[in-house]
Amino acid sequence: MKYAGFSFGWSLAAGLLVAAIMLYGFVRLAAAQGATQFMPFVGRASLTLPPETLGWNHLSTATGDLPSPDAGPEQVAALVGDLDGDGRNDFVIASRRGQGEPSVVWYQRGATGGWTRRVVEPSTLPLEAGGALYDIDRDGDLDLVLGANRQGNAIWWWENPAPAYDEDGWTRRTIKDSGQSQHHDMMFGEFDGDAAIEFVYWNQGAARLYVVEVPPSPRTTEPWPGGRPIFTAPSTTYEGLAQGDVDGDGRTDIVAGGYWLSHLGGDSYRANPIAPTTNARMAIGQLKAGGRPEIVITPGDATGMARWYEWNGSGWTANDLLSEEVFFTHSLELGDVDGDGALDIFMGEMTFHETDERHNTDAQSWIFYGDGQGGFEIRVATHGFGHHESRLADLDGDGDLDILGKPFGWQTPRLDIWLNPGGASACDSPIAEWTWQRYLIDPARPGPVSYTHLRAHETVLDLVCRLLLEKTNTLVHHSSHPIQRATISRRM
Repeated sequence: MKYAGFSFGWSLAAGLLVAAIMLYGFVRLAAAQGATQFMPFVGRASLTLPPETLGWNHLSTATGDLPSPDAGPEQVAALVGDLDGDGRNDFVIASRRGQGEPSVVWYQRGATGGWTRRVVEPSTLPLEAGGALYDIDRDGDLDLVLGANRQGNAIWWWENPAPAYDEDGWTRRTIKDSGQSQHHDMMFGEFDGDAAIEFVYWNQGAARLYVVEVPPSPRTTEPWPGGRPIFTAPSTTYEGLAQGDVDGDGRTDIVAGGYWLSHLGGDSYRANPIAPTTNARMAIGQLKAGGRPEIVITPGDATGMARWYEWNGSGWTANDLLSEEVFFTHSLELGDVDGDGALDIFMGEMTFHETDERHNTDAQSWIFYGDGQGGFEIRVATHGFGHHESRLADLDGDGDLDILGKPFGWQTPRLDIWLNPGGASACDSPIAEWTWQRYLIDPARPGPVSYTHLRAHETVLDLVCRLLLEKTNTLVHHSSHPIQRATISRRM
């Protein structure tokens, strides 16, 4: 009897193996024939197979479409913003381990297209992933912040020399120059209700998250005083930062390392667990209409499951983005890629140098097209390209989100850009030509107040377009004050 059961078990296993092989062959055959199949995934998502790429316009330094960074072999950071104030997004690339090459360069978008590479930091610095853009000196242009890796305890900021880009360089000043090393992820925001902007940064060497106020005179203040820890992580491998109003109380909270931090008063914050995760990327956004925003957490410097989390009233429910583990998805962004008013998710895997055992020639990136109700249609965006801190942003000024692809050590120095052909921008006429009428929403607050944040690398004009147009002219405000529908007119 025992022998018969053993034979049946092996027969069943063999049958399942044959079925799996046949299914794999079918999928590969369909891919070769260019067919499209849909496979169900947890969270009411579907995977589109193939094509394995989006068919967007692909530009690359490898083919001379844009200038090479000509910087260090480990490209650690990519940041997007309108650095020269012309209404078009530019971007910054930071690197390390160079041999005399600059460690930070930026790409200025031209009025008629194309990019000009310019140097921010000519010296070789031990930079870490992350970084931030913010107008630190309050002169109307974006400045740059980057921190040191395990080889240093400093965080620096570079003053934007606008408009004298051809004459003067970016002046580097110090924010932090003591304590422990490594500063993987940082951001600016208002988190304690005092109306002043804070700078929040991870210090992995100390296993802590710190906050410091931007000083009134940052050009003459080095280092910045008053930095204090607001959270101690279980280990030195915690990273990842995002911000948003997690609990719907109208205040911006901090999402870090799989926790969200609520401000209790003074320098006190409470760490509320979502899914504590080491070496993770995270993002926050309204993936399902109503209720709290959702949190996306993926393995940034590890292999594991990529998941999004929704609040169920008493805790966080995990939903798998894919049914299998992903590899070093160090690129994670939220944005409305297809312009339907619902947030989508961009996620990309790393590819390492050819001599690295983690090389990963099958690296992929995906776009999870959201329906606003927690469902996704999944599309493979790229295959065989390395992504590290790659970004969703409008890179060509046509109003839709493109992909800035930056590898870490694969074929570096290298950049790839995929331009979204998604059609006309919602802002198909200049905002200056619109007809405006002011509506008072809350009589108790007649002054300026913000209830939203810029999405991934939106310009201010992008934000205006989205808020006014994507919701079919319907305004929604979570408060006890009634609000009427307002008509927004445009002169075409």
